[in-house]
Amino acid sequence: ISPFGEQKTYAGEAIPLRERHWLGTGRNGLDILAVIIQGSRRALSVGLFTMLIAGLIGILFGSFAGYFQDHKLQLKRASLYLLIPAFLLAGFYAFYLRRFQFESETGLLSLGFEIGLSLMIFGLIMVLFLQIGKRMYWGKFLEERIPLKLDSFISRLMELIQSLPPLLLIPTLAAFFDSRNIWVVMLSIALVSWMGIARVVRGEMMSVSEMAYIQAGKAMGLKPLQILFRHVLPNSLASVWPMLAFGLGSAILAEATLSFLALIEGSENSWGGMLTEGKLVRQH
Repeated sequence: ISPFGEQKTYAGEAIPLRERHWLGTGRNGLDILAVIIQGSRRALSVGLFTMLIAGLIGILFGSFAGYFQDHKLQLKRASLYLLIPAFLLAGFYAFYLRRFQFESETGLLSLGFEIGLSLMIFGLIMVLFLQIGKRMYWGKFLEERIPLKLDSFISRLMELIQSLPPLLLIPTLAAFFDSRNIWVVMLSIALVSWMGIARVVRGEMMSVSEMAYIQAGKAMGLKPLQILFRHVLPNSLASVWPMLAFGLGSAILAEATLSFLALIEGSENSWGGMLTEGKLVRQH
């Protein structure tokens, strides 16, 4: 539907309707209407991908925070203490050392593979340390089982991220991966957009998990994760879909802002890049 697949010139001839610049051209001669249409494709791609990732993160974190809360998940004290170095090592090997892989990938599938591989490395390191803490004897004090305050930890994490300006946090995350790649920027936007979804899922989980059929499942001996993902979670997602729809516009606005600031590669064919060009035209 773009009016220009290939731009042509017509010397002394009547210009066909399809070849006319209905909205004019920019400084470099590109048709404004064609750039708007191309920018809409980019904007919708950014919004959909960003909210998909943000939705998955928010649903996962909100589910664990709302279902296990601060007392339902217990670990040995040794396992809990080992989670601290495990988290640091997992983050270092899974993301920091592999940040150049994210920079070099330009396609959605290849970037998704690299993210999946990093998450797998992260999970394997965390599970390894948990198994070490579970299977070894550490003495009476470290063998004591204490509740993992998962709800408090995730709630404080959400408050911390929400207290920071998104336009400061998104470029910082992109700089961590040392890349201006559009896919890396979309991932960065998703990492600061999941908190509202997590809060809604957390509240729904707390309500649904106290219902009679959930208590019956526990009495039947169903495993906690089985109850969580098969019975509680499907009945807690009704409020998530509107939030995903509203978040779509916020993600598009964030991408346009970053393109306007020239923090994303290929921003000249985006809505933010058009604003930058308009600003330059007015200055000259």
